[in-house]
Amino acid sequence: MHSREGSRRARIAAAAEAEFAQFGYAGARVQRIADRARVNKQLVFYYFGSKAGLYRAVMEESSNRLLAASADADARATRHLSQELRLAHAVLGENPQLVRLIVYDSWTGGVARELADTITSELCARLSAIVSQGQGVGYFRDDADPDTIARQAVSLILGQLCLDSVAGTPHQEPSGRNPADDICDILLRYLEW
Repeated sequence: MHSREGSRRARIAAAAEAEFAQFGYAGARVQRIADRARVNKQLVFYYFGSKAGLYRAVMEESSNRLLAASADADARATRHLSQELRLAHAVLGENPQLVRLIVYDSWTGGVARELADTITSELCARLSAIVSQGQGVGYFRDDADPDTIARQAVSLILGQLCLDSVAGTPHQEPSGRNPADDICDILLRYLEW
């Protein structure tokens, strides 16, 4: 792909991410995306085929940033889980559009819900596997359901980031701790023997 084409495609994707984050899949308009990217509407369809194709490309790129980050798999189970939680919190915190897309579009149907579910399912599967491994080597309680713990972890992260968004500023603990530390503490206190 030529650099000019790559630049146009990247501008369209960036404009689409902002549009989808603001209006959700159903409310987003291809014409507004084209206007934001300073291209004609036909070029959007040329690169992405459809509004659904554009949405899929934006969500996949955003989720790749989240899922590409990984912690030290060789670390002790408690440290590994803490690292993964902090990493997920950091990446999502740096990509507020992805948080809005996941939360907003998880309520809609079709391709938007499917992609939001895919992202959260993949993150939950990663966290669940860490909990299962920790149970297998005796670090975590064996009566805790790894899938439930993973869903709770993702809910805590998304919920905290959404509250920050509503408040307009990131939550700061009086002690200066990162809010992800509190999420780790809550889960590890429950999981550890």
